[in-house]
Amino acid sequence: MATRVKVTGQGWCKSMILLRNITIAACVVTALQGTHTGVATAQISAADTDVDHTPTSVIFKIAGSPELRDLADATGRLIRVEVDRTGVVRTAGTPALFLEDLQMALGCLGETTACLRVVASELRVETLLYASLERAGGRLTLTLVYFDGTESRMVTDSIAAPAPDNAILESVAPLVREVFGLPPLPPIAIKCCLICS
Repeated sequence: MATRVKVTGQGWCKSMILLRNITIAACVVTALQGTHTGVATAQISAADTDVDHTPTSVIFKIAGSPELRDLADATGRLIRVEVDRTGVVRTAGTPALFLEDLQMALGCLGETTACLRVVASELRVETLLYASLERAGGRLTLTLVYFDGTESRMVTDSIAAPAPDNAILESVAPLVREVFGLPPLPPIAIKCCLICS
């Protein structure tokens, strides 16, 4: 909006210089505001980008024999909880098919890097997690594998009879941390109190 000021004589020159200085100052302030806005936008974008750099993953249902199906399902749910707790990957769910069934449907077999990349691509994720629960003799073994897009890392733990089968659940949290290359959690300090009578 233009304002008309009627100035005569030397006052006219002073008014023009003052208006010019105000205009320059306004331009500088506007430029600085744009710079600060750009910096703020860049910082927000960097923060958003950091979140987006967390790789996406799916956690396959645990393969196991029919008599271990309930335990395998419980173990799979616990693996999901522990994976989410680490924050290493963003889980995108659990496919309806077991890994081996999906591989057959896609025409690639085996746990090769090429085949696992095909599976990850089909599921639109960057990484894969899958496990197996197997009984051999008197031992129950849980194997957890993390495919990070280039290589697979496998960790295992087992329990032996007479321990109950569900004792394998205690292995889940340490195995998840190990497969991601995280340090183990510190042991929980248990304080014992003696009551003297």
